[in-house]
Amino acid sequence: MNTETTRLISIISSVQTIEQSNAAMIEVVKALEKNENYAKEAKSYAVAVKRQVMEEEPINGAEADEIRSRIRKKGVEVLGGKRARAYKNSSLRGRVYSDIYGEVKRNFGLTAESGKRQSYLFLKRKHYKTALTLIDEYVPPIALYDEIDSENIVDVE
Repeated sequence: MNTETTRLISIISSVQTIEQSNAAMIEVVKALEKNENYAKEAKSYAVAVKRQVMEEEPINGAEADEIRSRIRKKGVEVLGGKRARAYKNSSLRGRVYSDIYGEVKRNFGLTAESGKRQSYLFLKRKHYKTALTLIDEYVPPIALYDEIDSENIVDVE
């Protein structure tokens, strides 16, 4: 072979090597992109699982304090204010608060295996906002309302 042919064969061999290197690099890039997609999917899945787990957890201390505060506020409102006779009647006041707490427990299935109601502190975080709305919209049963009304009418007379 002459030198020109040898030089051309060497150039062709170099080009083929470069093409093979480029093809290998392209495969590496594709594999990296695929791994990146897997990583994004895994992260997205982990975030969804974390959110789901958090929603199934019981409410935290601050949320429990807010529920307690809303129940107290609603109780005072239902009883006619802190100066009302119905509020000053500890038995009646206790039944109102008991009914509000009971309403929360009934609506969210807070019943232990023994059939006894669990504390509202076991309320799942996913139900927290609904519980606040339920408390804000609470209306006492008619019999309890009538007792409150009768007790407060004595004030007017």
